[in-house]
Amino acid sequence: MARQDWKEPLYGLWERYTLIISILLFILVYYLWMRFIIPLLKKKEPFFGRSVVGSTISDNDAKLYASYLHEAMGGLGTTDSMMDFVFDKISGNKANYNKIYNFFGRKAYSYFGDPWGIFAITNDFLDLDQWLNYELSGSELKKWNFFIS
Repeated sequence: MARQDWKEPLYGLWERYTLIISILLFILVYYLWMRFIIPLLKKKEPFFGRSVVGSTISDNDAKLYASYLHEAMGGLGTTDSMMDFVFDKISGNKANYNKIYNFFGRKAYSYFGDPWGIFAITNDFLDLDQWLNYELSGSELKKWNFFIS
């Protein structure tokens, strides 16, 4: 009788572990599907760079500012301080913005606050102009309108 008593608390534990493992496997398969398979199946539009004649920032700076903008607009909400920092570095020069635009390229946009587009239903690849149009509103967008084509 004593031997059966130790089994009693473990009753149903295997069923719970099976459910948890099934859910985790589903999440893993969904992540891999959305992150790797869907982008391969979608036809990407060709990305054409813009003219950077007259730019005053280096390629490394432009790449860094593009990653700052992506980080600022990815996730929930938009980090205004980082956006303002990049806007100040552009210093009103359209060629500087174009260089950042070229390095930004097309990135997956999820519409749900997911910075990498992992949980995106549509997995749209948008350029910097489109990201700014979706992320900014009102006076913020007016400030960037000079650059957005």
